[in-house]
Amino acid sequence: LKLLCKSASIPGVLLNTTVIPAFGYGPNINRPTQATFNDVNLVMYVDSDLNIYNGFKEWVDKASNFTAGSSGNRFQFSFAEDYTSPVDITKYDENGKKIYRVTLQDAFPVNIGEINLDWDDRDSVNTLAVSMAYTTFEIEINPE
Repeated sequence: LKLLCKSASIPGVLLNTTVIPAFGYGPNINRPTQATFNDVNLVMYVDSDLNIYNGFKEWVDKASNFTAGSSGNRFQFSFAEDYTSPVDITKYDENGKKIYRVTLQDAFPVNIGEINLDWDDRDSVNTLAVSMAYTTFEIEINPE
């Protein structure tokens, strides 16, 4: 599935640290203990039939079935393999050549924003903000 994205971010990384004394004594030093990956924020163009919105909503439903009238046990959470997927974010140059690709591993949407339905915006394209969580990522330069 390919979607047109207005904007996306390259993932950020935060190293959580703990302070320990160097060699058991002396001045304290920071040492990394865990890597934390920031959610990736996407802004998607929305089609007039809301297929983009509904696609992300269905993806969220795979993680937590909260839709009224849906079959199965409402408000139960699924196993990660049922709702995670790799997500590729590809940057193109003005000639359509791929510059780089970011692949989010085990990704899933954690936030689907609202769609503004403002009469004054009738001459513009609606957008949808989506935040994605993931376990790790890879960056490929000049992918083919």
